[in-house]
Amino acid sequence: MTEQEKLEIFCKGYLEGVLASVIDSDCVDDWVLWGGYDINLTGQDYDQGAQSERELACSVYREGYETLPSSPMFRFTVKAT
Repeated sequence: MTEQEKLEIFCKGYLEGVLASVIDSDCVDDWVLWGGYDINLTGQDYDQGAQSERELACSVYREGYETLPSSPMFRFTVKAT
């Protein structure tokens, strides 16, 4: 399994948790440290990568940066099933 696949599974689990506690993910704008990564998870109110209230855009950076890099290591969208 690739690093991106592991990250996508984590982010999808995060999305499922959000949807279990609130109706939709529109207003999500969270930063999470996980597995050596700093992950920004954002809903459609904050990122055009998320196209519905059941999606999150995920931007992944290596943990420990002093200044936010100009581009993430990984960028993808996860969708609820």
